[in-house]
Amino acid sequence: MKILTKSSNNWNFLSIIGNHRKGRIPRKPRKRRAKIFALEYLMFRNIKSLPINLEGIDYVFENYEWLVFDYEEAKTILYPILKTDDPLNIKERNALARTMRIRGTNIFVTVYRKNELFPRRDYYTLAHELGHIVLGHFFEFKNTSLFRGGLSDKEYAVLEREAEVFAAEFLMPMPVLKGINIKTHEEIMSICKVTKTSAQIRIEEFKNFKINQDKQMYALYTQVQKQFHDFIYSRHCVNCGYGIISSEYIYCPICGQKLQWGDGNMIYNDGYKLDKNGRAVICPVCGNEEIGEDPDEQYCIICGTYLVNKCTHDYDEINNFSGEIIKPACGKIVPGNARYCPYCGSETTFFRDGILKPWQEAKKQIEALNFNEELDELPDDYEMVSEDDLPF
Repeated sequence: MKILTKSSNNWNFLSIIGNHRKGRIPRKPRKRRAKIFALEYLMFRNIKSLPINLEGIDYVFENYEWLVFDYEEAKTILYPILKTDDPLNIKERNALARTMRIRGTNIFVTVYRKNELFPRRDYYTLAHELGHIVLGHFFEFKNTSLFRGGLSDKEYAVLEREAEVFAAEFLMPMPVLKGINIKTHEEIMSICKVTKTSAQIRIEEFKNFKINQDKQMYALYTQVQKQFHDFIYSRHCVNCGYGIISSEYIYCPICGQKLQWGDGNMIYNDGYKLDKNGRAVICPVCGNEEIGEDPDEQYCIICGTYLVNKCTHDYDEINNFSGEIIKPACGKIVPGNARYCPYCGSETTFFRDGILKPWQEAKKQIEALNFNEELDELPDDYEMVSEDDLPF
């Protein structure tokens, strides 16, 4: 089945399945279709990071609202409409959640049972219900009824499976997980805020995943990864707290440790502005601003300081016994605050020459400066409390 989806502000399931019920429920779940819809919907909502905030989705498409209530609040809020203490027959059916479309409107109502013990299950439950809506299960078929009035057990199971596939791809998008290159189900749990069971299933799918020759899926995966670029390429150093968005950096340019995925909380802005050739535009030692335009002029004409900040490992490191190259030459130009090469981890010329201070000293100065700025922002009538005044 060819699915003519495209990411645009006008995208919605009605443009794909039509405005009326016309088909029969398939014999098998359309897994590929469910994945495509999930990824397309991520793009439609312009979601760029994980975990996904389902509470922020109060409409499905431009003219289709989605109202979500937990079971207890629904008994009060929906009673005037439904005239029952068991909204959507949740208790009677022993269901985790149910969704209905209010007849004659473009409003979907979802009622779910909160899981106080494992709240992350609610997250997946709501994504599952959203899947029923986005996949068009309320519109596509002649006999669709998620209250099962017109469905056989097999038909109902098919639609449930499609919603499950949608939820997994929506909450744990494969192109994003591949971009981050996760390794364990614990990482998925932490990043996506899903249950252990869901994460364990997903990590097995991750290990066995192959996109093969599916050009449409490949193009869609590429688009999703582009949308999540900043999230995928967030890097941080657990040693000095440095953070950056980069698809190339391997080592921390501040302290030389290997970078890990995720956001950092420290900005080291104690470096020097460089030109396109990696030279300081102002000599960091004597303050000379007369830097020639010739890129070969790499020393300050006043004090002789080397003006280029680059990796000092500009030679091949060779094993004396085997003759094999242990560490190839690097010598790349690096940013003006880099003490270590972000590509190979070696010292930089600015750090070697003492132009940049050790990161520990820089961090103390930055934290002290931030603290003083916070004090400056306090109101004039603010009074500092001494330890003697504390009530304990």
